[in-house]
Amino acid sequence: MSSRPGAAVRALMLAAALTGLSCAYYNTFYNARESYEEALELAAENPEDPMASEEDLLEAAIEGAGKVLRDYSDSRWVDDAQLLMGDAMLQLGRRTLTGSGTSRFQEAMRAYSSVMVMTDDREKVDRAGLGMGMAAMELGRYGDAVASLEGVSREDEKMFFRSRLLLAEALVTDGKSTRALAVLDTLQRPDDDSLRAELVLARGNALLGVGRADSAASVCQEAAEVFGRGDGYFRAMLKASEAYIEAGEPSRAATVLERLLAGYRSDLELAQISLLRGKAREMVGDTSAALGAYLNAAEKDSYREFGAEALYRRALLLERQGRRLDAMDDLEELAGRRGDYLWIRLAENRKYDLELLQSYHERVEMESGLERDRYMLMIAEKRRELYGRGDSLALRELNQLAESDHRRIRSYARAALASVLSADSSRALLLSVRAEADSSDLATVIEDSLGLAPGPAALDRPSAVLERAWEEMDRGDYQSAWERLDVLIDSPWSYDARPEILWAAYVAAEGSRQDDSVVEGYLRELAGDYPLTVEGIEAEQRLYGLEVEDGDDGDGDGDGDGDGDGDGE
Repeated sequence: MSSRPGAAVRALMLAAALTGLSCAYYNTFYNARESYEEALELAAENPEDPMASEEDLLEAAIEGAGKVLRDYSDSRWVDDAQLLMGDAMLQLGRRTLTGSGTSRFQEAMRAYSSVMVMTDDREKVDRAGLGMGMAAMELGRYGDAVASLEGVSREDEKMFFRSRLLLAEALVTDGKSTRALAVLDTLQRPDDDSLRAELVLARGNALLGVGRADSAASVCQEAAEVFGRGDGYFRAMLKASEAYIEAGEPSRAATVLERLLAGYRSDLELAQISLLRGKAREMVGDTSAALGAYLNAAEKDSYREFGAEALYRRALLLERQGRRLDAMDDLEELAGRRGDYLWIRLAENRKYDLELLQSYHERVEMESGLERDRYMLMIAEKRRELYGRGDSLALRELNQLAESDHRRIRSYARAALASVLSADSSRALLLSVRAEADSSDLATVIEDSLGLAPGPAALDRPSAVLERAWEEMDRGDYQSAWERLDVLIDSPWSYDARPEILWAAYVAAEGSRQDDSVVEGYLRELAGDYPLTVEGIEAEQRLYGLEVEDGDDGDGDGDGDGDGDGDGE
């Protein structure tokens, strides 16, 4: 008698095996989805403070979804797993405790894109389009967000409605508020009060975007009345106060903010209120109150955009009060914060500019004569860069320097002053400067701006001399190049391009075998006076034996030929 199972038994065994496999991949997906939903619940309970356990749950959801995709690729749950992976990536980017979340948003977009390729299920495709739009908005890729959100169908009316609200937001943020209004006008007024309030608020936001701030404020307050309470009410009132500030009505903004202040629920809300209060108080000239409000916002929100903006605005206000060192302290704190916010990048750049300005002031105290005037000119130029061409302190210094005994300082100061004169007076002054400074690169700038032919001393200008010197070195005539550059270094116009001139003189001196003290002198001046330039850094490497990249001659182009043009010839 055979011991092999019969056909009926084998069928039962196969069915049991398939059932077990089905249970396995369903349980894997089910557990992953449970982890994701638990993470959402934690986020709802702690909206301001992401918890490490959220990240663990979202990572578990991603791992479980990945296991379904990897091990059970033929299962019926594969589309759902791919969609879950996108949702978990998006939430993880929003709730990350470290970094900006950028990589997670990018991964979410890839996951959602895969859903669109994998399935014909309209509901899943729409959910993926909605998710991709949200991820793209987080990345600041508003064009991609618009394209994704526009693809969401009407199959599910609530999902479609939500996609259009997000579409309008993306368009407003992308500077296309008129188009956003057109999108909102296509939506029917929903029966649900909450959705109707969201529609009204979106319209207020779009009106603000097209410059109708007064109308925007009224519409946003209407939205607040429909919301009645909760997060929606807070967002609507906050947007109304922002609109009043934009409309130049800080007192009305203050009234709205006082109402919010009486019922705020969290540090994040207080930070948002304080930021707008700072703007309103600054607008009416109450500097002390504005500084306090900005500081409060920065302290209540130490790792989001609201606090970052507040601290940056506070630094600018301190600057305008002449409290440069206090401003630099705020900028340094902001530059050290985590995140990829615009305000942090702006703080880094402004801190660098203020440090330069401070160093120029310190050098003025140390120097005399030509060097003192040179740093005074640099202060005036930096102030005009930071505070505008009409900065009163800069203009006062330029007027003094326009009478300097030093021709270069006098010419640059007068040329700068021309920018605040009438067209005729400006042209006359610039022509006068060009005549006095014909052998300078400043004369070339003036000629370009006025449409003039090069003056008689055009070949003696630093840029022209440098070009001929490099051409001579390319031919191996280092001695002629060095003699030409050695004369140029003593010209008052050499400061127009002094680091480049010194480096070329160093290369020419070395090539023509000048005395070691001459060669080293160029390097020392570069390293000492221009340490942040490419030439200064290379000079320091040469002087102190610091490591230089293989094949690099120190001219900054890495080609080994020393001429700085990168062509190797």
